Amino acid sequence: MVQDKAKLMSIQKSNFRTQLVILSIGVVLFVIKVVAWCLTQSVAILSDALEGIINITTGGFGLYALYLATIPKDSNHPYGHGKAEFVTAGIEGLLIGMAGLGIVYKGIVSLINPQPLAHLDWGVVLISIAGITNYLLGWLSTKKGKANRSIALESTGKHLISDAYTTVGISIALIVVYYTQATWIDGVVSIILAFILMFMGYKIIRKALSGVMDEADEELVTEIKQLLRDKSEPEWKRFKGIRVIRSGSNIHIDGIVYLPAEMPVKEAEICLVNIHEILVEKYGEFTETAFIVRAEK
Repeated sequence: MVQDKAKLMSIQKSNFRTQLVILSIGVVLFVIKVVAWCLTQSVAILSDALEGIINITTGGFGLYALYLATIPKDSNHPYGHGKAEFVTAGIEGLLIGMAGLGIVYKGIVSLINPQPLAHLDWGVVLISIAGITNYLLGWLSTKKGKANRSIALESTGKHLISDAYTTVGISIALIVVYYTQATWIDGVVSIILAFILMFMGYKIIRKALSGVMDEADEELVTEIKQLLRDKSEPEWKRFKGIRVIRSGSNIHIDGIVYLPAEMPVKEAEICLVNIHEILVEKYGEFTETAFIVRAEK
């Protein structure tokens, strides 16, 4: 048990360090995008730079959430402090949506009053560097978030990857503008990307709210039921009322297992241990189980 807690703390600290690196690099990438915007006066690049502010802000929130996740469980927080990750992910989604609205406004203004663009070649180079870096960071963050069951790292990673795709679209649009001088493309692209941002923000908010309110994950519950049926022992008559609660890297599973009425207490305890081991093997060593035994007549 002590080793499990030590390993959990090690993973949570690793998550914290990863988020800190992402936040630091995000500040550098934001500066690069601002320089690209100053050179080109492109609204599309400005939209990318504004998203960079969101990356920094939400990265800070994510860092704080991962710090809270490193705090051990206590009497007031028996499931740990991992729920903070859902709150910060929700704030991130809200800020992304607000940034999208701001970019739509700027895009419409640029279409009504188009401004000449300059130094597009340098602008494309700079934001391409930022886009590639964002994709690599996003891939690393998503992979680590899934491995360590951290919604903060996962949401950060998905955001960074989508940001990289956005940058690819902007780069292509600016190349077209460079060769055609059709400056209206810049405004149209910024508006399209803004709506993509808002949709992404909605999905992040939806996932965060479901986590905060412990919304039933029917897909996961069905998977657990099927797993227990496949691994079932003859004396495990049936399962009922299986529930799942996620909190950071922890996953808590409880429910009711019906065993033969004549089964001795010792054997019933062994059944509970076997059920626990099956779920730990599937969902990781930080899986907690709390099954109630009832007699099947």
